[in-house]
Amino acid sequence: MSAVKMVIETPSENNFLQEVKYVPTSSDDEKLQPEQQVKRPDTLFLYFTVAIALIPWFVGGAAIVWASPAVEKLRSNDSEVNPLGRHITTVEISMVLGVPAMAGLFGSIFLPKLADIIGRRKSIQAMGLVMFISIIGVAFSRNIELIVICICSIAIAVSAIWGICPIYLTEICENHNRAKYCCIMALSFPLGELYTYLIGPPFSVRTFTLLIAAPLIIFLVLSFFIPESPVYILSKGQIVECKKVLSQLRSNKSIKELDDDFNTIQQALESEREKKGISIIKLFRSKEGRIGMMLGFLPITIQHLSGVPVVMPLMAPILNESGSNMSGDNIAIIVGVVEVCTYTFASLVVERVGRKPLLIASSIGAGTSVSILGLFFYLKSISSPFVKQYPWIPLVSMSGYITLYGLGLGPTPLAMISELFHSDLRSTASAIIMSTVGFIFSCYLLIYPLLAEAIGIHWCMWIFGSCCLIGSVLFYTVLPETKGKSISEIQEILKSY
Repeated sequence: MSAVKMVIETPSENNFLQEVKYVPTSSDDEKLQPEQQVKRPDTLFLYFTVAIALIPWFVGGAAIVWASPAVEKLRSNDSEVNPLGRHITTVEISMVLGVPAMAGLFGSIFLPKLADIIGRRKSIQAMGLVMFISIIGVAFSRNIELIVICICSIAIAVSAIWGICPIYLTEICENHNRAKYCCIMALSFPLGELYTYLIGPPFSVRTFTLLIAAPLIIFLVLSFFIPESPVYILSKGQIVECKKVLSQLRSNKSIKELDDDFNTIQQALESEREKKGISIIKLFRSKEGRIGMMLGFLPITIQHLSGVPVVMPLMAPILNESGSNMSGDNIAIIVGVVEVCTYTFASLVVERVGRKPLLIASSIGAGTSVSILGLFFYLKSISSPFVKQYPWIPLVSMSGYITLYGLGLGPTPLAMISELFHSDLRSTASAIIMSTVGFIFSCYLLIYPLLAEAIGIHWCMWIFGSCCLIGSVLFYTVLPETKGKSISEIQEILKSY
């Protein structure tokens, strides 16, 4: 920083204040810049808080793909493995997938607002308890109707978790580590999926379903030791408690740095209070709200239309029909491991590379890979000798599909939704976006088993690939980069969009 010269103007008789001017001494017209705050390593307590808060997210991932090993077992005539005691039909498979997805719309629309009423932590605790009871219900159900009802309850809770968890993580993190933890949040979902792929094949439906519920016992006990969001606490006027939580989450900071963090939160809340009104009206009345909604819809919609959320719950049944020389369950495990590794890599590079480049590369790669998989299914449908000569292509194509999806489309969209809105509008925006996209997704899940049987799996794969490639063009043309920017800076970008 260059030296400065202080010039004091002599006051007139009627002036009581003196004006102080700072003039750069160098010939260059340099601007005085504040010293940048040091980025300190994250505290162990923050890691603990994130880990506990993400257990329901992990279990949600495990529950979502419950059908992958379960459908194969429900097709068995062995009563030791199949609790139904009969072969499940295609229509019933469609019900198991589609009806819960429709029910999940309730969780997407209404339950994220629960975070504004009782708090972020209590909302996550409540949804964790609902998930635990419902999964136990699935384990002991002996008819398809009761299984569907319990899975509907799980879907409602998981949909609520999708809306609340990103808000909680955004508010306990800082600008420099927000994207990292949101990617870790996204990573916990495929970890849950891999967990189900591993425990599903060797155990009966009841046993592996109970194992899915087991981590929630740890969550229900330890969740009482994690704090409420400092943003929510301060919004209720609890200044002392807010400072206490900040000192726990960021215990390696000085008192001055903690005061600066507190003042930043306070200023953001005061700015939001100046725009009082009904959240949904506030959301669409401002330009940044409208643009935020448009940009929030884009990545999460392409994520769902990419086909991965449909393929993952039916991984084993789909790959068993591919003609591969490996069983669908074994390929599902390999793909699950690949997905976890990719999400981990994405969480490490997202702050360096940025959201937009990852989304573009992910969409192009995933679209190409799933189109190749569709071509293999088409060749199988016409009994091409190519299928028997290259039986390893489904494994490679599916691995590439999931790998490139996990590079950007998987972990990034939910993180971006939380970044695009102020804290008082996040739950409303999340509810609107997730419920609308959830409706599209539920239609996908409901129709897919019947559509695949009617027109062939290859056409379904080509539809997924087309959606990915269209998404890459849209990401390139309309999506701004939010890497390393604060919520206020992002709002300014949206205002001038």
